[in-house]
Amino acid sequence: MNNKEEDKGLGIIFIILVGLFFFVILFNIFSEKRKKMEESYTSAISYIKQNKYDQAIGILKNLEYKDSKAVLNTAIKEKKIFIEQEYLYALESIKNGKYNKAFSCLFPLASYNYKDSKNKLIFVQGKIALIEKERQRELRKERLRKLAGGTNAGYLKLLKIIKAHPDWDDEICSHILNEIVKTGMTREQVLASWGKPSYTTDDFGECWVYGEWVLGIGHTYLRFKDGILSSICD
Repeated sequence: MNNKEEDKGLGIIFIILVGLFFFVILFNIFSEKRKKMEESYTSAISYIKQNKYDQAIGILKNLEYKDSKAVLNTAIKEKKIFIEQEYLYALESIKNGKYNKAFSCLFPLASYNYKDSKNKLIFVQGKIALIEKERQRELRKERLRKLAGGTNAGYLKLLKIIKAHPDWDDEICSHILNEIVKTGMTREQVLASWGKPSYTTDDFGECWVYGEWVLGIGHTYLRFKDGILSSICD
């Protein structure tokens, strides 16, 4: 009888332990799920504060936690208000010629197909491209003036050379303006800079000789390889 009671008591203890074991497992699962839901909820709130409504709505749609449904409705309403405000701000920026700011507003709106935001975005992109083109033109103009020695006369002469040879590099054209030859120049570029050589020779490869010979000095030898100036020797 005592053995039976002892076995019965042990059985009850075993059942209690098994129950506690499963309780702990379920509690941990529930706690982990709740923790993830809390993190998702917190992230959604943070996204709303940053005006990142799409991310917030994406989280809240599938979240059953606290007042997530109410927060979802709030996010949807705030998104509509935000989009309208961004559109109006973009129009104001366009009016004031602040096209980069307008672009930052219109770019996300275009993905929503909001009003005429796509057409406005195309217009703004065109304006930005024109402004950048003008900026690059002014930078090149300044650089050419420096290459021309900073004088207006030199600048105009350099422009004339560039116009005559649009495929030549600006620096090459400045060398020609200043009657300078550099390795890497073509025959045509050397001719434009120094004119025709005094004479040419094919000894040890193509060579152009410039200058008057006086007591064995005074010549400059330009050697070419495959039509490109490879070396300059006095």
